[in-house]
Amino acid sequence: MFRQALLVFLLAMALTLPLFQGETFNYTYVKTIVIHAPAVSSSGGGVLTNITLTIAYPGIGRVYFSALPLTELDTQAAARVAAWVAASLSGVNFYDYDYFVSMEASAPVVGGPSASGLMTVGFLSLFFNTSLKAYATMTGMINPDGSIGPVGGIKEKLDAARSMGFTLFLIPYGQRYYTYPIVNETVTPFGIIRRVTYATVDLVEYGRKIGVDVIEVKTAREAFQYLTGYSIACPPPSRIILPEGVVDLVDNITLKILNETNRSIDEAQRSLQYISGNTLYYNYVTQVLSDARAYSNNATHYLGLGLDIIANSYAFRSLVYSTYSLWLTRVLSGRTSLDDVAREVNNTVNSAGNLFAGVDPFKQSYFSLEAYIDNLASYYDSLILFYTALNSTSLTSQLSTLAYSYVEARFLPDWMELVSIVSGGPPVNESVVGKQALTLYSLASTTVPYAETLASETGSSVESLTLAGDYYSAAQQALNLNDTLALIGLSIYASAYSSLALHQMFSQGQAITPDLVETIGGEAYCLLSRTNFSSIMAQIYYEYGLEALNASSLDEALAAFSMSILYSQAVQQTGVSIPSEITPFTQTPPPTTLTSTATTSTPQPSPETSTSTTPGKPVATALIISLIALISLVIGILLLLRGSRSTR
Repeated sequence: MFRQALLVFLLAMALTLPLFQGETFNYTYVKTIVIHAPAVSSSGGGVLTNITLTIAYPGIGRVYFSALPLTELDTQAAARVAAWVAASLSGVNFYDYDYFVSMEASAPVVGGPSASGLMTVGFLSLFFNTSLKAYATMTGMINPDGSIGPVGGIKEKLDAARSMGFTLFLIPYGQRYYTYPIVNETVTPFGIIRRVTYATVDLVEYGRKIGVDVIEVKTAREAFQYLTGYSIACPPPSRIILPEGVVDLVDNITLKILNETNRSIDEAQRSLQYISGNTLYYNYVTQVLSDARAYSNNATHYLGLGLDIIANSYAFRSLVYSTYSLWLTRVLSGRTSLDDVAREVNNTVNSAGNLFAGVDPFKQSYFSLEAYIDNLASYYDSLILFYTALNSTSLTSQLSTLAYSYVEARFLPDWMELVSIVSGGPPVNESVVGKQALTLYSLASTTVPYAETLASETGSSVESLTLAGDYYSAAQQALNLNDTLALIGLSIYASAYSSLALHQMFSQGQAITPDLVETIGGEAYCLLSRTNFSSIMAQIYYEYGLEALNASSLDEALAAFSMSILYSQAVQQTGVSIPSEITPFTQTPPPTTLTSTATTSTPQPSPETSTSTTPGKPVATALIISLIALISLVIGILLLLRGSRSTR
């Protein structure tokens, strides 16, 4: 009770302090919409929540959140992700607006980001001046890359939506077959015996039986189509021609890695004789060497096909495996010690860190700055891996992690040449970059902990989530050190890999599908085109995603496309984005109540424009918000006083 009261108090203060401190809501444009999101009540049943969304111009990217009854913090954090993605898809600057979210329900609901997908569509409808179809709703979380992530309680939410008259219900892609608990109670002379069994339902078929069209959606763009009847225009995806200097650099690094791989493989093969008496390790190292050769052959194959970036990825792994096998034979045969290996890696990582000393990145072009950021994130990654290896108690785990750290740091000087090769891009504004860093970190702070919670609850274990957690921990360290540029790169990595982890954990026990990857790839290209291809790293990761898709490396492709999207979103906030347009979308099920109408342009109000919708005037909006906040403040104080008298 005390924590709930304190949370009410803090939320109220967050809304009222700007007014108390003399900061007024001086908006020239205010627009509001009410959406209806299905949720699961604390008792386990389905319930609808009414969510009022408001965008206000001009703003500075603030997101205000209020909820009655109280909800959990991840719901509030997800509202920021929804606003960010909606601004990105609309082609507007996130920091030009303020965002208000007010959530009300008839009963306490289970917290979580499951309404954030619908919030995103709601914000999009405000930017595009559309309305949501009265007969349609959805459930699903929004990932920073715009994909719709998995949620729980879908059947209960579907039942709640049907009970309120909704006949179209969108769910996350991959969650059509939903497993839910069934509680059976048997009354005996000795009491009630409860048994829990689990059943799996096809939600599409179940929806058809109760009169609801259930459709899986992969992205917020798709959800917007079904819920409004309009499509956000996007050119068909295609190959991007990277600057010639970039391709040459990638190919040169690939060839350099492959030459070193061949030397390591040959030396490791000769070293096998020293451990021939240990059959277990001999066979193990032989298999690792076989994997190294396979990766090397793949790299050579894709290099010949002109798939330069995926070839580099395979070459990197071939050197990691060959280096690991070489070190393992040396340590097992006593010809070197683990401390000697750790010392070599430590020297290599420290040398890589010196690359960034004395460089003023803000004097570079924007493209150069992006390359600098990505390399800085790689350096942090190699540093994390080094300390992870030192804390491991397994020899094989230590050496394999050290090998990865070593190879990543070993070629950072080569990758740093990218900083001088690329040029151009929008002007670099240090203040804007600082805001981007904090926003991108907040996105990672939403998705990574949520993915980790779901993994814990479902017993899932995927390597991508471990990577996401490592990058997120490094981002926290960068934040503490006030390393703004490292914070950007690490937050992008953390968000991309947590999104991949969520899709992997909830793919119905199957691998990531090409259909999903192609859709996210289309999103990446769409954002690139809307930003006039103004992000070199977004271009590189998009090309990497295409090549990985062609090589059937679907997990790699999905992560690369996500990173491309996040880099495009970052550059979009420098003001280079073209406003998006919408066109009618006719592939939705026949409407049972009404259809929406919309204009085909994104609102771009100037400071002189005085446009508003309900409430009629910005001042009225501010007064209403203030009144709600003050009432919440009074309730919070009363609960706080009551809670302070109770024991824990």
